Amino acid sequence: MLDYCVIGSGISGSTIANYLNKKKYSVKVFDKANGLGGRSSYKRFKGKIGFDHGLQYISPKTKEFKNFTKLLIKKRILKQWKGKHSFINTKVKENKKHVKLIGYSGNNSISKFLLKNIKYQLKYELLNIKREKNIWNLYFINNKKITAKNLIVTAPFPQSKKLLSKFVKKNLFKSKVKINSAITVLVITNKTKNKLSSFFTNDNTLGWVSNENSKKDLNSKKISGFYKVHLIMANYI
Repeated sequence: MLDYCVIGSGISGSTIANYLNKKKYSVKVFDKANGLGGRSSYKRFKGKIGFDHGLQYISPKTKEFKNFTKLLIKKRILKQWKGKHSFINTKVKENKKHVKLIGYSGNNSISKFLLKNIKYQLKYELLNIKREKNIWNLYFINNKKITAKNLIVTAPFPQSKKLLSKFVKKNLFKSKVKINSAITVLVITNKTKNKLSSFFTNDNTLGWVSNENSKKDLNSKKISGFYKVHLIMANYI
């Protein structure tokens, strides 16, 4: 039986699992996706090229988070996203100190690093939870059952509410948590001559565009003459 079962392999889940593992607890991470990273996932297109599907870069604000990223920079997990980044959004004031940090091999590099010595299971979607005699019984989509003394769920608020509403105080789930919708689109073209690494637009729907090749991550195979252009859609159309 596990001491801790962690649901979700994003930055939160992997950080918690890493901490518990250092404290010598038995811990295992489960994720419904095909790869690690959660909202910082890295997707592949036909197995040839890859792109950051979720989190695009990290811009640490707090002292603690800055120290954490400095450690990852020293270990060559993170690096600064160099290049020309244009800010043409007139509705929002640009922060000139806005540092852009990205993973050497995609932004799920953080989760991969933190879970390096920790057991994890992918393609495990949690469907149901039962609590019996102070033990958590977890039932997954592939008819697998896991038991653990403690359970940590790092899923987004709507998913956590669905799974945990009968175990957590109702006041918590009465809170109004707004999650902005977003669409990620990958466009491959050999006709662009734009030398920008990214730019924030002034459009209500198309929020941000980046040239993924400018990240120069080690995971991605470049196709000669092609660019990976990543679009973040501010709202669903």
